[in-house]
Amino acid sequence: MNRNHNAWSDHDLERFIDDDLAPDARERLGEALRADASLRARLAAIIEADATIRAALLQAPTAGRTAPPSGVGRAGSLRRWGMGLAAAAAVALAAIGALRLRAGSKPDVSAPIAAAPEPDASTSLLAMARTEGILIASAPEGSARPRPARPEREPTPEEALLALLERDELSAALAMLQSQPSGAESDGLWAAFGRRLTSGRAAQEALLALPPERQIDACRAWAAHPSLRPATFEWLARLGASGDESVRRAVAALRLEMHARPELRPWLLSYAGASGPEPRQN
Repeated sequence: MNRNHNAWSDHDLERFIDDDLAPDARERLGEALRADASLRARLAAIIEADATIRAALLQAPTAGRTAPPSGVGRAGSLRRWGMGLAAAAAVALAAIGALRLRAGSKPDVSAPIAAAPEPDASTSLLAMARTEGILIASAPEGSARPRPARPEREPTPEEALLALLERDELSAALAMLQSQPSGAESDGLWAAFGRRLTSGRAAQEALLALPPERQIDACRAWAAHPSLRPATFEWLARLGASGDESVRRAVAALRLEMHARPELRPWLLSYAGASGPEPRQN
């Protein structure tokens, strides 16, 4: 397809390479490059010519720095260096003309465009972009700004807890839960822990490993999840019959808090006198 490659001048293509086009013009030229093999060939030729000039200019001073023959002064050395630089520039200009004439000829769209020689990383990047059908602009040397490395995000407490459970590190998970503040602010972690338990029996076994105040924290959080309510309210009833007065007071306060939630009232009544495994005492 070459319906619009002549709408863009070589100067436009050079500004595109140098990242010097306005954003809207850059976007339109990018779309044209994706759609037009002739335009891509012109862009490749310009980059190839730039690389040839750069290689010639980098090689010319090397000859100028060689030691002058005996009997030749500084002026002779400078003159030879200037002649060498002029010759290199002439070679480069001839290469530009040949490359741009080649780019102006009608390309064979049925064959893939050959990648340009790779004198530097920017040329090979563009060749790869043409092959894959995507557009990557080559920035001039020294203009690329390194992006600061993004610091890795610290996992949230819930993510850290779930990672421990994924590795079957139950003791470490329980230790983490016990290190959290007591009360409603830790409900999210207890709920995440409870959702990973496979049965009411597993829930009660987990509660057995906790001190009473943490058992109450777990019951508060698990009561919000219907699948955990049978084990939760059975255990809460047992805690309410504890011989420790401070535990009984904490259970009474939690039951009063739950009674304010209509969906939990039937559970409180059903398990008011339930029996179950003996809770752990301090």
